[in-house]
Amino acid sequence: MRFGDEWGGGDSAVVVRPEEFAGIDRACVMFLEVVESVSLLAGQISSQMHWGLGEGDGRLISGPTLVGRFRETAEAVGAAMETHRRIVGDFREAHRLARDRLVAVDEEWALRLADAEAALGTRDPFAVGAR
Repeated sequence: MRFGDEWGGGDSAVVVRPEEFAGIDRACVMFLEVVESVSLLAGQISSQMHWGLGEGDGRLISGPTLVGRFRETAEAVGAAMETHRRIVGDFREAHRLARDRLVAVDEEWALRLADAEAALGTRDPFAVGAR
């Protein structure tokens, strides 16, 4: 599908290929899977009780300090992953709106998109209600 118009005396156009368009959402899902894995690890790190670094020995100040830093860093990573998750969710929503509009205006493009999406698979663990 090609969208274009005369603007400022030149031709501007955007070519939207269904196969590439379908790949965008799949890439978002793959990124969200990584974000989920990192979030789980960060949660495990921040909640780990014993590190074996002498954190329970009152004579060693470095153990509790190090463990505290690990936990703070893990919590910061968890917060960053939540931000990534939210940004990708917003992007996917905009992508879905664009998809719906493109499908509504071009039947042939819609069929090619459906084929491309089927070829990529439709498993989406991050869809609303999937959890």
